[in-house]
Amino acid sequence: MKTLLERIVVNFLRKPKEPPVAPKKTLLEQITEEFVREEYTDDEKRDIGIPPDVVSKGGKWYRGDVYAGRVRDGIFVPASEEPEDDKEDTDGEEPTDTAPEPEDGDDGGEEEDTAGTDVDVAVDRNQGTKNKSLEPGESRHRETEAYTRDTGITDEEYEENEVVESNYEDEDKELTEEGIEEFFEDQKVPRKYITAITRLINTQQRTKDMTITDVIQGVGAGELRAQAAEILTVAGVGMTDDQFDGLMNVLEAQVSEYSDGARPIINQAWLDAVAAQRAIILRRYDVAYGAGNWEVEAVAWDVKEDFEALGNDNYEDNKGYSSDMYVRVRVGEQPLLDEISLKQDSKSKLFNGAVTDSVDWYGEVGPPPQADPRVYKQGEGERVETYISDAAGPIDLDPDKLETMLTTGDILKPENKALRSTLIATGIIRLKNSKRPKDGWELNPQGKKMLDTLGHLEYDESGKLKPESVGTALQDALGKSRPVKDQTRIKKLMIMHAAISSVQGSDESLDFLDRHIGYTRDKDGQYPEGSIKRFQDDTIQSLVDSPTATEGLLGALSEKLPLRSLISGEESMAIGGLSADPTTLSKVFGVDNYEDFKAGLTMQEDDDGGKYLVYESKGPPAKNVKIATVKVRQKGLGYASTVGLEFDLADDFTEQLYVVNQDIYPPPPVTDKERKRFDRRLAKKKQLDTSGFRPLLRSLIIRELDRIKNGN
Repeated sequence: MKTLLERIVVNFLRKPKEPPVAPKKTLLEQITEEFVREEYTDDEKRDIGIPPDVVSKGGKWYRGDVYAGRVRDGIFVPASEEPEDDKEDTDGEEPTDTAPEPEDGDDGGEEEDTAGTDVDVAVDRNQGTKNKSLEPGESRHRETEAYTRDTGITDEEYEENEVVESNYEDEDKELTEEGIEEFFEDQKVPRKYITAITRLINTQQRTKDMTITDVIQGVGAGELRAQAAEILTVAGVGMTDDQFDGLMNVLEAQVSEYSDGARPIINQAWLDAVAAQRAIILRRYDVAYGAGNWEVEAVAWDVKEDFEALGNDNYEDNKGYSSDMYVRVRVGEQPLLDEISLKQDSKSKLFNGAVTDSVDWYGEVGPPPQADPRVYKQGEGERVETYISDAAGPIDLDPDKLETMLTTGDILKPENKALRSTLIATGIIRLKNSKRPKDGWELNPQGKKMLDTLGHLEYDESGKLKPESVGTALQDALGKSRPVKDQTRIKKLMIMHAAISSVQGSDESLDFLDRHIGYTRDKDGQYPEGSIKRFQDDTIQSLVDSPTATEGLLGALSEKLPLRSLISGEESMAIGGLSADPTTLSKVFGVDNYEDFKAGLTMQEDDDGGKYLVYESKGPPAKNVKIATVKVRQKGLGYASTVGLEFDLADDFTEQLYVVNQDIYPPPPVTDKERKRFDRRLAKKKQLDTSGFRPLLRSLIIRELDRIKNGN
């Protein structure tokens, strides 16, 4: 008789050579999955000991209606051999999914057929601490000022606005309200958005000074292009398919007529994203409520008067934390409030702030010294001052010698990659042709002024830099009337000095750059204490180590990726044509409540040094999902005035969401560009798994089998 390990291995090796594409499973998951699934080949049944005349129902095996046993640890255990305290209490009855007996007051009569729907879940979502209920009966939104008023900006006022510039050289080509009014005839969309869409299509964004409040009053300012797309998605969800298709045809024709050189607010990529978002929102309704069992009664953008017109009179207390739009959906006689956050696609940025934002996340205790931006900035300044006073010596700035030394020879060796990166980042050198790296390097013309500034530095008889000459050198180079005291400029100049000095053989300068920026790692993989790279790593780690800071981080992130609201069902998110909602996220993460999810959050580093917010659990099922990339990044290493804190959607999360959406909302209505991106990445993973992982795994398992058989 085979040992347990032998049965596991033999069964695992019989699997088809092609592994599942995604979500990627751990080795333990792949092996143990074989023994919890319900379908087995005849050979597998024989190896596991499953009788040929039994069938699996709900993970247990039955002979007709009689319970026969179950698979435990890779072998079949008959009912007669199960421990007494672990036997089935079914007395041979088949498990059933029928409803419980009616309670008192329930007539037990025939219920409406809601098979395949999730109406109860949707209703429960509206019964949290916030009041998500809507005024019953027929929607009265058409009677409200929110749905009948104009934009608050007349056409004359709009055209006279100095930031408004047409996308068309021939203004006769501009879109008119009359050209799209027919698509809004059902009056489910506020009237003002007809005017807003017309203006947004006709206008280009030549300056960042232009905001959505130049187009329509009474709304919050944000990123103009994203807000324009939100308005289009709101309108699209409030339309029939024919109306939406008609509107898109008109808008796509308008986009195709933009003048050369125009910088439009709405382009074809945004129109594609709008179509994808609308499609996944409506498909989610079909799956949740059943096709034909629901109706969109009215839609609203994230504006107080729009929201309250849907039938909820308290926007401030009851709205979703990060919702961009709201839909009044009628299911039977029940009006439901659907709150949706919108992202253009899987490459959307989530959070773009500064590391100083994180100080408050630690509460009264404050951040630890190694993660405190105030401590870091003080040390950054002190190191530069010490370099100026103690280590900075004369450098050779002869143009011919400099170009040869900085663009050829030793500086191109792999061990000098960090130093070369500093030369590039500070604008000293650049590729001759960015599209053809083999053409080599050259001095960057844009860095000439700073190189000239280095030539104005003065040194004493011992070769030490005169500290006062740094400010006067910058004064001369920048044409200022007095010595420059701007610390950002001084730090950058000294980093440039140290980089050139290092190439010319100064160990002191190289040591300064290592301690200041972080060129080397110790045996524990740590950059030098106090360096910007060490600070970046310590900041991320400290955010995870402190529960208070983690909560603060998630709070900041929740405005763009509201994980608590998404998992609980208060909101959903349309990431292009992908839906992030309780159903899909429970599949991705393997949990259905926020507390379990939060308990599994951590930060991890990949092989390339990338930092990620990760959900990890031992399961079952075991999960390791990178949710967001986390970057603490000083764009000018060692000198920039601020250190950025950024979050982006991680490829791992969106790939797994794509796979889950294929199962729940098939096929997910992502754009062609997104589909190609996902399929290419997933195919690459599949190829790597097939070509590298499985042969190695097979050889290791066979070696282990030989060891077992030989009694070693």
